[in-house]
Amino acid sequence: MANKYRSVWEQNSELKGCLMPDPEDDKRDFCKVCKCSLIAHKKDLLLHRKSRKHLESEKKYNAGPSKKITEFLTTNISKKRKVAELKVAAFIAEHCSTRTADHLSELLNGLDDNSELLKGVKLHRTKCSALILNVISPCLLEDLILDVGNEKYSLIIDESTAIDCSKMMCLMIKYYSKLKRKIITTFYRLMEIAAGDALTLAETMRSQLLKDSLPMENLIGIGVDGANVMVGKAMTNRDLVLTKDRERCYTSQQLFEMLDDKKNYLYMVFLKKTLRELTALNTAFQSDQANSLKLMEDLLHLLRNYLSILIPPMRLEKVLDKDIFSFNFKDYVMSATIINFGYSFHEAQVGIERNDVSCVQERCRNFLIELCYQI
Repeated sequence: MANKYRSVWEQNSELKGCLMPDPEDDKRDFCKVCKCSLIAHKKDLLLHRKSRKHLESEKKYNAGPSKKITEFLTTNISKKRKVAELKVAAFIAEHCSTRTADHLSELLNGLDDNSELLKGVKLHRTKCSALILNVISPCLLEDLILDVGNEKYSLIIDESTAIDCSKMMCLMIKYYSKLKRKIITTFYRLMEIAAGDALTLAETMRSQLLKDSLPMENLIGIGVDGANVMVGKAMTNRDLVLTKDRERCYTSQQLFEMLDDKKNYLYMVFLKKTLRELTALNTAFQSDQANSLKLMEDLLHLLRNYLSILIPPMRLEKVLDKDIFSFNFKDYVMSATIINFGYSFHEAQVGIERNDVSCVQERCRNFLIELCYQI
């Protein structure tokens, strides 16, 4: 008949502290030191107690618990080194790829043998990415939200697909910074979205603004690209966001009705053609290295172009360049109905009543008169 485990053996001076019943077989013993199952026979247990395997295991067992890996790591990093590594990580995030951190760190270590700070900088790709993600990014986002505060702001939205086929939405924010005293357009957030439809984009953006304590009533504009989900004829992201605010939705409706008016569209066609050269000349005047003589020639040429629309060409030919700025052109301005405002203006008249066209022509004529007078 096979022997069974006996608790009295635990009181034996040679077996005490290392013996226990086998949890899987009640007819065998278990050595806590060697972590092995033994036959429940006292003579065999005593022989195992003196075996080489048990003696070596007993040394490790009595050595106490192992040290944690964190106890072997050096955590005494100076504040100067932390600041230096954060500055380098911020520079890499702004200007180049994180893979350059491996080379840049080694380069900094060898710049000055007498500088303990440079020799102590240890910043490679993995650590650099962790600093950007977990330290720099949250701090910059917090500063951005505090800077926006209760100011009015607008958003620029774009939806894209990442390399792993996940849908992403990027948000840019434009606002007036009281701290820097200027209008700032900067990156706000890059978020993963469940789908690329207008409803998902609108709900994701709205919930994120609420989490960041940016009031929806301070959102005065949304900029989007030409994607169908943004500006399609059906349900668009812009409509879904703006309709949450009834007052601004009404304002948006009024603006749409104004711009949808054919008379206003006709006037915009005129302004587009008329102001193109004026805008280019204005940009040239703002240059730091502009040629004053060239600017004067361009201004004279622009004035003649505008006057050639208002007055008969034969009368304008008699005016010399030196006298053109003092020329009283208002006495020779033609009637608005016979002035040629260009081919695009003529094509845009289709479908508009004659009286409305005459009103727009008169507005265009008065605009050109005032423009020439100001020049």
